[in-house]
Amino acid sequence: MSLAALTLSSPLTVSTTTKQKPRPPHNPKPKVTCSSLTTQSQSAKQHLLNLISDQERGLKTQNDTDKRDSIIKAIDAMAVLGRNTVTTGDSLSATWRLLWTTEKEQLFIIEKAYLFGTQAGDVLQVIDVDNKTLNNVITFPPDGVFFVRSSIEIASSQRVNFKFTSAVLRGKNWEFPLPPFGQGCLAFDNKVHSSLMPFLKLQFDKNMFNTDSEYFLVFDGNFLWIQFPVLFEKAEKCFSDCKILYRFETVYLDDEIRVVKDIRDDYLVVERAPYNWKE
Repeated sequence: MSLAALTLSSPLTVSTTTKQKPRPPHNPKPKVTCSSLTTQSQSAKQHLLNLISDQERGLKTQNDTDKRDSIIKAIDAMAVLGRNTVTTGDSLSATWRLLWTTEKEQLFIIEKAYLFGTQAGDVLQVIDVDNKTLNNVITFPPDGVFFVRSSIEIASSQRVNFKFTSAVLRGKNWEFPLPPFGQGCLAFDNKVHSSLMPFLKLQFDKNMFNTDSEYFLVFDGNFLWIQFPVLFEKAEKCFSDCKILYRFETVYLDDEIRVVKDIRDDYLVVERAPYNWKE
């Protein structure tokens, strides 16, 4: 006789049915697949590109704090998606064309080019990982160009250290060499900071911060070796143990764009140019 149903031989028939406990709903955790990550990346990338599309490479963003914050938030989202990727391999080698930046030097030249009877064309970053070179380039069509040469060193899966080596302003039939310039930081190991830091703080009146092994002085404005003869006269011996250190991190890289953050918390969004720039 089934336990699920019991029938008594009498005018009154009783039927008893046991109830089973309902099974809890099966809600498996969503699997993270390459397809879903690709969809997220494409969505986040398109959002970023939409935000910067009308910003004239960053000129408009300079006076729009809310817009700048929105763009940086979108960049941070891209950095999360690219967190565990290698962005300093062969795919980093390319001619990259500027879409948007917060770098004041580049924006100043782009904005003020009209004062020299011209206008800025493509702004490029040309990287060759194998040859350890980086050129920052601003073109002035049809024949003008200003570029800064640098040597690079791959420091990690996403970080590149670099050092400015020279700069050139070139026209159709002329060329004028310039000393390297830009913003940056001076890095000192602990053996020399005690004698240099008080002087540097007085000289530049800027904030300092340290890491476990290095002290940094971060300053704004043009950085030219030849601008500070007094500095080098007073610190000649100490500077033999010092190095000039610049670095940037490519926080996201794909076949179309690259997103960069540097040591000064400046940001850069570039695309692969449809041509290769050469000196």
